[in-house]
Amino acid sequence: MQILSDLIDSLKSKDYPIQQVLTGAYWTGVVSRTCGLASTFRDEDHPHPRGVKDVGRLAEKSALELANYALSDYAMEASIGMAAINSLIEIDEEKCIEKNAS
Repeated sequence: MQILSDLIDSLKSKDYPIQQVLTGAYWTGVVSRTCGLASTFRDEDHPHPRGVKDVGRLAEKSALELANYALSDYAMEASIGMAAINSLIEIDEEKCIEKNAS
């Protein structure tokens, strides 16, 4: 998980407050600087299932705090963490092209 730790470290100067956290059947979204998306994974096969840490208070955290959830061995927390990371990454929209994602 070193690559995730390095990515999170590179975002330390770009922290933003959380505006919204949404988890659905297929997608997880975190809105901070921008809206970050990640696939939603579940912990159905985890040997010791539990709920998401601080559920109900996620919007009180910063995006960087939630980004650290990407390091969790619980899939739902990792989904939230990846969406938080994606909400902080700067995108050069001039290099983007419009495509039908489906």
